[in-house]
Amino acid sequence: MLPVKFDRMPPNSALAKYDTTDIRENEVTFVFRRGEDQSSPREIFASLAEFGPHLAPPGRSREESRINADVRALALRTLACALLTIPILVLVWSPVPNKGSIGHRAVEFVLATGVFILAFPIYSGSFRTIWYLHQADLGVLTAVSTLTTYFFSIVAFAFQAAHHEIAEPFFETLGLLITLIYLGRTIQASTRKAALSAISSLAKLQPERAVLVTNGKEEDIDAR
Repeated sequence: MLPVKFDRMPPNSALAKYDTTDIRENEVTFVFRRGEDQSSPREIFASLAEFGPHLAPPGRSREESRINADVRALALRTLACALLTIPILVLVWSPVPNKGSIGHRAVEFVLATGVFILAFPIYSGSFRTIWYLHQADLGVLTAVSTLTTYFFSIVAFAFQAAHHEIAEPFFETLGLLITLIYLGRTIQASTRKAALSAISSLAKLQPERAVLVTNGKEEDIDAR
């Protein structure tokens, strides 16, 4: 892709013969596809010279912006899940008064439900994988295990509230599972971000200007 800024925006009729995308105010991105017969960047510049074309200044790519947004969103979800899970762990694992009482279980249920709601992207992504791709991946396994834990804990809590205890709820297990899953996804997204930053740093090593010699005449051009 070639982002080009214009001093004066070309009409649609002048751009119609090119493969373009992301047309904004005075900026057009030209798309070049491998193996297709199409105009070269120099030919495009020559054809649209009357509109003052020049390469857009290098800036943050949309991919980098998207990854940064993913890292922030995942980090916030991880933090929120951790803040909801820690009180559950305190109620379950610490020697608090009336440990395991219905009141404590009710607090655990409310906190675990908050974690469950934060995990909605996991469940929606797993559903789309099954519905559209007709296959199960690690996300589907994660969704099934956490859903099973959550609903089993609700049933166990309901029987305890009815004074017919059948098993201990596992609200803390749900919180730990989802928090660790989001932590892993945050680390994965951070790794992608670091790799993209390294690639961008290498791209910046390319000189922006070059001297083109044609028939003994020198012309300073943009080398990007």
